[in-house]
Amino acid sequence: MNKINIACVTYKKLASLMNNAKNMIKDNSINIDIIETEMQSLNKNLKESMLKNNIDVFIAGSAYAEIIQTTIKKPVVKIQLTTLDYLKAFSKAQKFGKRVGLASFESLPNIDFKEFETIMNIEIVNIIYNDSFDFKKKLLASNIDCLVGASVSNDIASNNDIPSVLIYKGKESVISAVEEAKRLILASYEEKRKADTYESILNFNPSGILITDEFGKIIVFNPSAEEIFNRQYENVIGKTVEEIFPELKIDEIYRKEKNQIETILPLENRSILLKALSIERDDDLIGILITAVIQKKGNYLNKFSNQNRGFKAKNTFSNIIGSSISIKQPINKSKKYARSNSSILLYGETGSGKEMFAQSIHNYSYRYNKPFIGINCATLPENLLESELFGYTEGAFTGSKKGGKKGLFELADGGTIFLDEIAEIPLKLQARLLRVIQEKEIIPIGGESVIPINVRIIAATNKNLQELIPVNFREDLYYRLNVLQVDVPPLRRRDEDILELFQYYFEKSIIRNNKKSIKISNNHLDILKKYSWPGNIRQLINTVERFVLEIDSLYDMNQKNINKLFISSIGEENLLNDIIKKHNINSEEIGNLNSKQIKKDLIQDLLDIYPKQREKVSEILGISRTTLWRILS
Repeated sequence: MNKINIACVTYKKLASLMNNAKNMIKDNSINIDIIETEMQSLNKNLKESMLKNNIDVFIAGSAYAEIIQTTIKKPVVKIQLTTLDYLKAFSKAQKFGKRVGLASFESLPNIDFKEFETIMNIEIVNIIYNDSFDFKKKLLASNIDCLVGASVSNDIASNNDIPSVLIYKGKESVISAVEEAKRLILASYEEKRKADTYESILNFNPSGILITDEFGKIIVFNPSAEEIFNRQYENVIGKTVEEIFPELKIDEIYRKEKNQIETILPLENRSILLKALSIERDDDLIGILITAVIQKKGNYLNKFSNQNRGFKAKNTFSNIIGSSISIKQPINKSKKYARSNSSILLYGETGSGKEMFAQSIHNYSYRYNKPFIGINCATLPENLLESELFGYTEGAFTGSKKGGKKGLFELADGGTIFLDEIAEIPLKLQARLLRVIQEKEIIPIGGESVIPINVRIIAATNKNLQELIPVNFREDLYYRLNVLQVDVPPLRRRDEDILELFQYYFEKSIIRNNKKSIKISNNHLDILKKYSWPGNIRQLINTVERFVLEIDSLYDMNQKNINKLFISSIGEENLLNDIIKKHNINSEEIGNLNSKQIKKDLIQDLLDIYPKQREKVSEILGISRTTLWRILS
């Protein structure tokens, strides 16, 4: 590496200090020039020195540094004055009087001068200026006894018969600035080296490479990309990916549904395999890397043959409706876990959406373009479940298919297998499943050789597996499956999402059933929050379907009739039992309560369901309307 050329720019009165500091620096890797100049000659002397000495970095005091930065496109390091430098200057200035001016070019130093005023019994007047004319005007209006400042300000003060004290920069400040200048240049050399390496990789890479910023605008387009797409760099840079490649749905990455996607782009007589990968920093998306490779047709068909068989996850995290913390937390945890290859155990009640989570995890993982296969372990008898999972060879048992059959584990190779209701799997099969997880290989029924597999397992259950150990569930299998755990919350624990979910499925059902839409207010939807939804989202979807199919029966779309339809769709008995249970009352006691047992909030909950129907509420509670009025008053 050549020597680093540093120019220390100063005025006449401090040139000797700069030279003394220069002589103290024993570093053969740097060369220091002292440029002694007045402010009016600064630009001229800088340009002459640049031509003569090929300066890498400048060092100067605050005023000179500000000017250099605006005129010369080179790094500039400011010599920082220390607290001691100011203290020495104010000690000299206080001899001339108590009102001391401090001249600062454009901004004050980051020092608390209040302490100076207290210690020295002086008043410090700040004079912030941006040029000589501005300074002289402010100086004459300041009525100070003495000025503390740099050379330029002190010269103006002297010409106007105002005493002044020059702030001298200590040798240590100059030496520190030289060391900072060296670090700055070495860092820039390293950045340039990395940039050159990066450019070489881009220029000589046979794959087309595109990189976008966080807004989807293309900032890198290498020569191979120019050749593959027959587009010039200047016609692509600054445009969005959607403008150039609308087939590549990178909005899925921007919505963080996936961290990578790929697609085939037909182009003239070729097919281009496009892959997009998110670039993240601290979990924030800062760009997307896209590679483009000319793809042979045969390879493409092999690559996507599994997906063509239907083994594909349909849902992503964007399909999970809800904005409550209760649902956002497991979604965020699932996104982190998706990047791993470890097994995941999903806990959740029936109908809470465990399979939707499993599919979303698969689509957010690096296995997204590989098979996703789900099976419910409770729906098949043991012998059939075994053959489905592990496959069988020809003649393995009576009725077996000619040529045998591949099991789901083999079909899912490279992808994900989802084992729903894992608690129902028989103990015999649990032992075989444990071996698959440990050895990453299977032996088909009737087979004699092992088949290596690479499958990520996601299991789900609505039971506490630990309570089933050791009678109905193997402890070793439990710990193999429960490497990562996600709890999918029931609907009653995310009641703020109920209205959003109902509206979402209501609009879909209206379109699907070709029904006339009706306006539903939040007052109507509040009824939904009175119910505990033991069947969770699955039950809510069924309720929506019943509600939509009965809309035609509403001859009058008033609130009372819509409420009635809500109640009948949920089930009046279910809704009442929930409210009664909420108030710690036995359902068999309702209708036989005395007035002391009936609280005002119980009546209010019932009136929310039956607005303006006090007779109905009185009848349910088994009390008179007079008693109802008395309790409410």
